[in-house]
Amino acid sequence: MFETFRKYNKVVMIFLFLLIIPSFVFFGVDRYQGSGRDEKVARIEGHDITKPEWDQQHRVETDRIRQQSPNVDPTVLESDALRYATLERMVRDRVLAAAASKTNLTVSEDRLSRMFAQDPGLAAFRTPDGKFDREAFQRVTGRTPEQYEASVRSDMATQQVLLGISGTAFTPPALAATTINAFYDSREIQVARFSPEAFASKVTVSDADVEAYYKDHLAQFQAPEQASIEYLVLDLEAAKKNIVVNDADLKTYYEQNTSRFGTKEERRASHILITAPSSMSAADREKAKAKAEQLLADVKKAPNTFADVARKNSQTRARPRRAATSTSSPRARWSSRSKTRCSRSRRARSAT
Repeated sequence: MFETFRKYNKVVMIFLFLLIIPSFVFFGVDRYQGSGRDEKVARIEGHDITKPEWDQQHRVETDRIRQQSPNVDPTVLESDALRYATLERMVRDRVLAAAASKTNLTVSEDRLSRMFAQDPGLAAFRTPDGKFDREAFQRVTGRTPEQYEASVRSDMATQQVLLGISGTAFTPPALAATTINAFYDSREIQVARFSPEAFASKVTVSDADVEAYYKDHLAQFQAPEQASIEYLVLDLEAAKKNIVVNDADLKTYYEQNTSRFGTKEERRASHILITAPSSMSAADREKAKAKAEQLLADVKKAPNTFADVARKNSQTRARPRRAATSTSSPRARWSSRSKTRCSRSRRARSAT
């Protein structure tokens, strides 16, 4: 089969040419582009709104929305609800324009001229010599001055239609009567004035009544508790700033308070203990005394040998053969204790 088409290719092309060309001649190209161009979506007073007009108006409004809200979702702009809202606005504008045309509502040239002269937006398109710059206006607005004037004229005409409805409100008779009667109705009243001064002289109040009223309304006669306090601040740091002490004052204060700035005198003594208890015989005591005197003489001759002599000869009870016994105590106390111990025990001491 395909071999047949390849073999008779020219014949097939001539046949298709004769089939297609006459159809374009008789029916036109527009029929093959679809019937959407002439599709009517609404009709107002004999004037149709076609789908291309609807699409064009919707593109204008979506562009305006994108300029005002760049982050708007594109799917929202192409939704059926928004497209139908565009069509509703187009129908409303056409209805108002038809109503204005039927009632012969027009805008005079003088009124348009005054409005254009006072419009601050149009002042930017005037040159320094006062002429209107058409090219700049078309470049910015995308419309010619005539198209802009026609749209403004149409808007003002439709506003007159709306004002003719909103400005002709009527008041029901019942509401009008109530409002008018409020201004014209009259009332008769009687006023009786009671002055306290006129009755004060006729009232007698006893002390018991006053006391009873006071007790019943005690809170009315009480004032908030208050206290008046006077105090003196003694700041040591502030007082130091005003005190100047010289050396003579310091010396006098020190001499008067010597006990506060020093310690009691103490002496350190070392001794060699030779015991001589009362139970010892007289001969032994004499020997102990002679030994103590001999040790004292040896230490006086060679004071540096005191430690060795004490280590060899001291007879301390708790720690026998200790090198020496050292005691630190106040001077007066040491003297009295030494005398007492010597008198009772008859011990010989050598001190350095």
